[in-house]
Amino acid sequence: MFTDYKEKDSFETSITSSVYSIEETEKSGLYKALWGKHYRKFYSKDVRAKVAFIDTLKGGLTPVRRGGGHQSKSLRLETKDGKQYVMRALRKSAIKFLQSTAFQDKYVEEELEGSYADDFLSDFYTTAHPYTPTVVATLSDAVDVFHTNPELYYIPKQEALGEYNDEYGDELYLIEERVESGHKDLASFGKPKDILSTSDVLQEINKTGKSIVDEPSYIRARLFDMLIGDWDRHEDQWRWALFEKEDGTEICKPIPRDRDQAFSTFDGAILNFLNHAVPSLRMMQSFDNDLRSPKWFSFEPYPLDMTFINKSNWEDWEREAKTLETGLTDEVIERAFENIPEEMKGETIEGIKRKLKGRRGNIVDIARRYYEFTNEHAVITGTQKSDTFNVTRHADGKTTIEVHRKDLDVFTRTFNKEETKEIWIYGLDGKDTFNVTGDGDNLITIKILGGKKNDTYNFENIKKVKLYDYKGKDNTIVNKKSKKWLVDDYEINNYDYKKRKYGINQILPIIGANPDDGFQIGFTNNYTTYGIQRNPFTTRHSVSASYYTGNSGYDLSYKGEFSNIFHNWNFGIEAKYTSPNCANFFWIW
Repeated sequence: MFTDYKEKDSFETSITSSVYSIEETEKSGLYKALWGKHYRKFYSKDVRAKVAFIDTLKGGLTPVRRGGGHQSKSLRLETKDGKQYVMRALRKSAIKFLQSTAFQDKYVEEELEGSYADDFLSDFYTTAHPYTPTVVATLSDAVDVFHTNPELYYIPKQEALGEYNDEYGDELYLIEERVESGHKDLASFGKPKDILSTSDVLQEINKTGKSIVDEPSYIRARLFDMLIGDWDRHEDQWRWALFEKEDGTEICKPIPRDRDQAFSTFDGAILNFLNHAVPSLRMMQSFDNDLRSPKWFSFEPYPLDMTFINKSNWEDWEREAKTLETGLTDEVIERAFENIPEEMKGETIEGIKRKLKGRRGNIVDIARRYYEFTNEHAVITGTQKSDTFNVTRHADGKTTIEVHRKDLDVFTRTFNKEETKEIWIYGLDGKDTFNVTGDGDNLITIKILGGKKNDTYNFENIKKVKLYDYKGKDNTIVNKKSKKWLVDDYEINNYDYKKRKYGINQILPIIGANPDDGFQIGFTNNYTTYGIQRNPFTTRHSVSASYYTGNSGYDLSYKGEFSNIFHNWNFGIEAKYTSPNCANFFWIW
């Protein structure tokens, strides 16, 4: 155990320190051109931070356990009355990330230390500004978004850390409340009845239909993510404040946490190319006056958005966007950035503030673009009990969907074909009844998935509606002409909130050379769709074109694959045209 720590009285009340050393942030001009400048120089710049000893901080804290993140080096601390805090190092651990993701079955931390992968990932982390998490609380307060309250400290190795001195101490940390039930009295959490995890909320909604997410609060929180450029908003980045209303029903309001990716910048030629070419990286968009693509920026939280926002129309979204636009005044922004260490202030911080004010002016347009994207496809769920789903077709492309369970109105909304092209309805458990009535026109496509028990399908209007269920169980299909797909396939029939309808387009260059044809220059465009039936996708189309300098020739090709033409059987087609002999090939497999 580490015991070579200094005594408390040998420290001043504050100390200067940096996240990285100067040697770690020194990069060549070529490196910066290819990989970007990021916020690299601020990681090796000294700041003055308060020195803290955990046995006197917050009335006295005791280490409880190491944090469980893939890259953050964090330690849970607890007060005498059971309230927990998190001590998170500003220096992220690239080795910890590699060990927990790429090398789960083999211990490699010692081998990776100081390796190129370690250095590269450590440098990549400089895309996020190390000190901007300290400004988010003030910004959040101004627009009524719940938040933690991170504070910057220098934590020396000390007796109170005990066995944790081997891994923690002698560096800069942010200390904030751990978002859990011990902080139910905290104003910035709304002083709720309880604090839940995302999985708790999902289970409660599907189980009873009573505990619902407060959509205005969640929309506002998500638009706030877009406003500050915080792209890392996966399921575990949320906790939920539970409140009981006067009528006895419960609502949940979001508590976002871990704001370390706000105001990120992804400059450099290679990162810029990868950001456009690799779909999973498109959410990493540099903070600027506008948000280039709300759709891709929200790649991680999109399933949650589709699950928690299903009753709100554009007027609801616009109201929350304008709340941000008017609430986040210039004075609030200036006051928030006063929390940044003095040594960090200057041209870069002024630039972030200008961009934030610019994005504030674009937030209604950003909200509109994301609203239109999320409403192209809707997903509606019942409860684990027996529900009745009434689908009523109207004129002018409108469809009303109502979900009832005995005396409880679970859901009601009228959709318009101009906004919504397809709706998936999941009955979940219970003996559910699905009624489709009304003639209507310009119909929205509806796909209904009953679940595991005997469900009743009564489709008076069978146009643009299809049912999916298990072949091996009893179902009651009143209209025998109803379109159906009955297969004993768990992946198709089971509800998974992360399963959503979407498409990915990817354009990649083709560059090559050979003695006969000379240089080859071209491209490949791959478009892949994901719907209910996947094996492992729904459709994939690939178009390629190349030009050859040696003979002025060219070729064009197409490949297509369509899943589940028959259950677990895909259909493929391929065609190719090549000059100068005009050979034309066509086959299927």
